[in-house]
Amino acid sequence: GCLEIVTPSAVVTAPRIPNPTEVINVVAIQRGTTDPERVIIIQGHLDSRVTDVMNATDDAPGANDDASGVAAAMEAARILSKHRFPATLVYAALTGEEQGLHGARILAQYAKDQGWRVQAVLNNDLIGNTQGLAATIDDKVRIFSEGVRSNENSVIAAARISVGGEIDSPSRNLGRYIHAIAERYMPGFEAVMIYRRDRFGRGGDQIPMVEAGYPAVRFAEAAENYDRQHQDLRVENGVRYGDTIDGMDFPYLARVTKLNVLTMASL
Repeated sequence: GCLEIVTPSAVVTAPRIPNPTEVINVVAIQRGTTDPERVIIIQGHLDSRVTDVMNATDDAPGANDDASGVAAAMEAARILSKHRFPATLVYAALTGEEQGLHGARILAQYAKDQGWRVQAVLNNDLIGNTQGLAATIDDKVRIFSEGVRSNENSVIAAARISVGGEIDSPSRNLGRYIHAIAERYMPGFEAVMIYRRDRFGRGGDQIPMVEAGYPAVRFAEAAENYDRQHQDLRVENGVRYGDTIDGMDFPYLARVTKLNVLTMASL
């Protein structure tokens, strides 16, 4: 009885959703005790795709992209719901990320409609793998954050130019906060700040959040394995393709989740 469940949704038609389709998020809300309008969100996305993003029928397990992020949100809810906090904590499983970041856009609008003062959005996407295409293991976690705000207007731009704030956006400072939490409470586990909104040419559910004006970062593994991302399930020239559970490093996923939980509790 400590979590309120809501399902923000919208009917969407888009290039990757050619027919009108209801996109539904599953969101758990843990109301704050003294400052409930101040909100901290952790999120991952439920949907996955194979090689062809328009292929909605073939098996797309999505173990790492992004069951790992949803698992982190669920585990954060299991742990943090046993405690009470001044601010409201929100645990979100979003839909439609691969089809155009629709679930995050719906949640951002829901937050505005509810009058939430969103202090931080922790987006977790691809946080369960430590072995990329090289043979070495890389168990750091990357924290992506924007410098210039995505919702910058002329007033904010003038202030930024006058003081030189290109690397001091709310999202960038949230990234610094997470980095400090890792150094203090998780020695030996490195949170690497990446001074970009996301990877080159890629996107994630943190983007609609920063576009709405909310501080948001993306947690992502350091060593991506492209044989296991957006791939048809197959074996080709002795190489196994597909985002299946055998590619997961669960102790690593637990460490990334711990950093999320520590950050939410500290905020």
